[in-house]
Amino acid sequence: MNKQVRKDGIELTSILDSRDSGVEIWRPDVRFHDASEVEYIVETIRINSSNVVFWSRHTRISLIQPKLDFRRFPGDSQSIDIRYGSYAYNQNYIKMNYNGNELSMNTNYDASLTFLSNPTWMWNNASTSFSTYLSGSGFLNSIYHIAVTRKSTGAMNRITIPIMFFLLFVGLTYWVNPERRLDICVGILLAVSALYIVVLENIPLVGYLTTVDSYVFYSFLIILLAAIFHVMFGTLVKKIDIWPLRILYVRLIETSGRVFVIPFMLLYFSFLIQGMVPITKALMISGAIIGAVVIAIREAPGVRSAYHKSLAMLTEKANNKEVKVCDLSFLEMFVLNVVHFNKVSFSFMDLSHHLFHHKELKHSHKKEQSLHVKHLSIYHINATKGADGIDTEGNNNVEVTADHSRVNFGTGLDIDEE
Repeated sequence: MNKQVRKDGIELTSILDSRDSGVEIWRPDVRFHDASEVEYIVETIRINSSNVVFWSRHTRISLIQPKLDFRRFPGDSQSIDIRYGSYAYNQNYIKMNYNGNELSMNTNYDASLTFLSNPTWMWNNASTSFSTYLSGSGFLNSIYHIAVTRKSTGAMNRITIPIMFFLLFVGLTYWVNPERRLDICVGILLAVSALYIVVLENIPLVGYLTTVDSYVFYSFLIILLAAIFHVMFGTLVKKIDIWPLRILYVRLIETSGRVFVIPFMLLYFSFLIQGMVPITKALMISGAIIGAVVIAIREAPGVRSAYHKSLAMLTEKANNKEVKVCDLSFLEMFVLNVVHFNKVSFSFMDLSHHLFHHKELKHSHKKEQSLHVKHLSIYHINATKGADGIDTEGNNNVEVTADHSRVNFGTGLDIDEE
């Protein structure tokens, strides 16, 4: 016998395919049990000198995998089970075993493994096992277990980074014209919704939320809260002259949006985006913290000014004889009790008793300033006095003009800086 034939065996595929050959070889009906589609690309049958038949089929299959878990999509890892066996013949007719390397990968023309070049999945490991249909039935299945992990960096970043920029624009709305803030938020909400529709086309319709679903829903929540704050802002600015505390409310809403929204977005995305360079992540976290502190420091004087202005208007409202004490809101009454009577109470009694004795509430806000006069060049001192030794207005004031400051010495100290 030819040595090559002795080694490789006799090719029987063409003979069996011929209807006139008269040669038939029994082939068991082994199938992939989890396959929804099966395509046999090429088939080879050989018989060697020991009368051992070698049967090989190159098969392309589409599998049904009910145990796949997409909760961590797109950072999910999956275990794929490929079951192979016969429904007609049990172990009395078919003995299944693994010969040598149970599972191997095909190679490309450059000898690289095909699966390693897969743009979506990374190969983790593979194993094999056996199982039976029913205990004692003798119907045996061979199972290939393949563990893979999705390459999530590209998919996650393509989803998260655009939404991050959208949400950063939401944070910037707290600096724009109040009349346009709500319109901008609605536009951003529509843009995120359109992006989410595109994402849904690549996610199976499962009965639970994935990581991307949770992320997009949190983004919707942030945009919705921003829209609610803008609506509240637009509502509160009305009738400020009637309800003075609204001056403080609108300032607090605006300041909260400026201080927290953008830094929170940077922190959220620094922990969410996968594959980020550590130094970039550290810069985002530190930038968010420093930015929040700087913005808070810059906004503090405005909040303090709004507080004193609202309190002064509230005090003036309480002193107004045309306004009844019962016309004050519970929150206004609470603020007046805390500020003027040092009581944590919603009661009207203290204010009513105070005003009944013809005493008005007083609110003074003294802004402390330092005046450095060591290097001042005093040009002149003007004192306008009458015959009685006081100035014509009766204030006994002396005006000192020096450089760009005017200091009036009289009953109090008043500093005007030009």
